[in-house]
Amino acid sequence: MTSTAQSLPTALLVVDVQQALTAPLDPERPPVWNLDQTLTNIETLLRVARDCGADVIYVQHNSLSDPSLHRGAPGYEFDRRIAPQAMETIVSKEVCDVYAQTDLIGILKARGIAHYVTCGIQSDYCVDMATKGGLSRGITVTLAADAHTTWSNGVLSAEQIIAHHNQNVAHMSGPNAVVLVRPTAEIVFAPTPVPGRMPTAV
Repeated sequence: MTSTAQSLPTALLVVDVQQALTAPLDPERPPVWNLDQTLTNIETLLRVARDCGADVIYVQHNSLSDPSLHRGAPGYEFDRRIAPQAMETIVSKEVCDVYAQTDLIGILKARGIAHYVTCGIQSDYCVDMATKGGLSRGITVTLAADAHTTWSNGVLSAEQIIAHHNQNVAHMSGPNAVVLVRPTAEIVFAPTPVPGRMPTAV
């Protein structure tokens, strides 16, 4: 991002990178598409964000219908490659929308965050909702184009779904906000501008 009109991301939102999705026990359910490269890119985003003191917020899905994603099940835990560090924020949700029945917007406002990066699983569900949900609340969002993934859906391949979402959200704007789509290598962060903040788990 080179334009001075675009504020730098001040947080990284890691969406649902949980073991039930990255290492499913069900032999009929393969891991998401292009998993290793996606995790490598998320690791890069985490390193860059942490090195500059930006907030890292993890989203963790507690499914009401999928036992492998129930709180307490092994699959509910984050993939070990991208596990949160001590004191990083974890937001637990029960539906696709990370803003539904959580305090994410309160956390962002308290820390002065008006721009965040989204990455994770699934491109066409929870990552999509996190991206568009921020936009509708006046938060500029950068979608990491090569750091989110999903499964094929019987109509489109996973690769086609990812390309479609990258193309689609890049043309969206909201109240005082836009969606940017950038590859991992072009994404930069700035420290969260609230001194003495205390991360929380909600």
